[in-house]
Amino acid sequence: MNSDQAFGLVYGVLLLVLVGSALVVRRMNYGPMIRMAITWALIFAAAIFVAATLGLSH
Repeated sequence: MNSDQAFGLVYGVLLLVLVGSALVVRRMNYGPMIRMAITWALIFAAAIFVAATLGLSH
């Protein structure tokens, strides 16, 4: 793992902690929130798949 990958990993973890702490404080209804999170994850996964399939990830 080089320094760029380590920085990306730390940044991602900190971003998840920030978002997670904001959600805990708001005490939202978690059912619709989880559904939206899964939907967005599938959208991003599809976009990454299409980009990798078309060779746009160079």
